[in-house]
Amino acid sequence: MKNLLIIDDDAEIVALLKTFFEQQGINILTGSSGDDMWKTLKQSEIDLIILDVMLPGADGITLCRELRAQSDIPIIMLTALDGETDRVVGLEVGADDYLVKPFSSRELLARTRAIMRRTEGGLRATQQNIPAVFTFKGFRLDIRRRELRTPENVVIHLSRTEFELLNIFMHRPAEAIDRNEISEQLRGHELEAFDRSIDLHVSRIRSKIGPLIGDECFIKTVRGKGYMFTLDVEKTT
Repeated sequence: MKNLLIIDDDAEIVALLKTFFEQQGINILTGSSGDDMWKTLKQSEIDLIILDVMLPGADGITLCRELRAQSDIPIIMLTALDGETDRVVGLEVGADDYLVKPFSSRELLARTRAIMRRTEGGLRATQQNIPAVFTFKGFRLDIRRRELRTPENVVIHLSRTEFELLNIFMHRPAEAIDRNEISEQLRGHELEAFDRSIDLHVSRIRSKIGPLIGDECFIKTVRGKGYMFTLDVEKTT
């Protein structure tokens, strides 16, 4: 049973989601503020956080940024109907996915399960003779430890989505990968109209690795298609 934490000050939404998710065999903890979130994280092992943007005190964007600086717990942001700016900023500070209110409980469940499958898939990969370490330009992406290290052995912090996105590129270097296909693998659904989430996560990876290798375009944008990882990749089990 997975432990999900829902942080939202709308008691009705929280109650509905708690009932729905627990019917699916998922344990739900709840809170209505950032203080509740930090308190719960100290007391319980949490597998995923569903975090509303509009909260009393510290807002969801601030909480996401602070949490991402110290943890890679997956985060799904809940945003207002007209909150495009909130969605973009949320992804930029490290959220894994977002959903616009009002939303379907089943869609939120599907997105939650997609993130969980990615986590479990990384663990299975290390048990099935599937490449567990990828190297490029002296960098090492370790699937078992879920970390990226520089040639100087310094860890580069990646959000869970950034890690999984880089993992996709490691398996398919020098191949143009469609943005919708990337979204399906990362989030379990196709990109929505005007969805910039994949672009934002790619941009974050470029900004973290590019300056260290002197190449901001090692992930190339392929017009009308998606993205291509252009560096040579070596794989070991």
